Amino acid sequence: MACLALGLSASAGASMLVPCMARAQSTTGTVVTGTVVDAATGLPVRADIVFGTRRALRSDSLGRFTLRAVPTGSVTLLVRAVGYRANSTPLLVAGGDSAMHVTVRMATITAMLSSVMTIAIREEREQFDETVQTSALTIRGSELSNIPALGERDALRAIAFLPGVSARNDFSTSFNVRGGEADQNLVMLDGIPIYNPFHLGGLFGTFIDAAVGEVELLTGGFSARHGGKLSSVLDVKSAEETRSGVHGSTDLSLLATSSRLAGSHGNGRFAWSMAGRRTYVDKVMQAMKGSDVFPYHFQDA
Repeated sequence: MACLALGLSASAGASMLVPCMARAQSTTGTVVTGTVVDAATGLPVRADIVFGTRRALRSDSLGRFTLRAVPTGSVTLLVRAVGYRANSTPLLVAGGDSAMHVTVRMATITAMLSSVMTIAIREEREQFDETVQTSALTIRGSELSNIPALGERDALRAIAFLPGVSARNDFSTSFNVRGGEADQNLVMLDGIPIYNPFHLGGLFGTFIDAAVGEVELLTGGFSARHGGKLSSVLDVKSAEETRSGVHGSTDLSLLATSSRLAGSHGNGRFAWSMAGRRTYVDKVMQAMKGSDVFPYHFQDA
């Protein structure tokens, strides 16, 4: 490449020739092409390639890069990528080389994250903290099944464990609320009043335990539509099946056997439930005494 300085002195011409020689030298050197890949999978990696003391370029989506005008001698390529260890690759560029290729293999880094603690608040606790409910107590069906019982589990007998409620005796499921009499309590099933909700003095439960989804006790502040009861309103709500398909359960006790079938269809838009029970005190007594001395039994559904 020639540079001429017309009409200028020799010294001035020399000063113009220097940048021309610099531009001529920039086109010389070795072209280094390379590929950055994952060391384990061999897949391409987009990375930053640092050549010398400056950031030279970034590899493309296929992990390829090209360095031009690499000087002769020992050269170090510093390759960095997110999620990988920094890779320093030494290159020895010979004087007669016009092009060379290098493959940079990147090793992944196992990221150690700090521990995460998730604290969940029970729905009942959140309702207790944020909602004013001075006279409403609720027991879910799953909690009823955890209450120990010698014979059948009974939603009415479980009410005696709630604050402000006292059982009249150990042989009856009737209860007193805030000093009132047992007949001053209104017992309902899904909003329908149940009269005389006791079997044989409380020996058998009125409600089939598997079919009970929730029991709500209102000990004050209830409206006049509940018949003017003075002590409490006990609303027993049937269990609703939310799982798709058909599901069933069977409960055995010393006094009776109960079974339940329930299902849900159409993403929960339609649900059904059936439950039945048969007491067998008569069968037990007959097996013990050899005669039908205690014929009392019943079936309900």
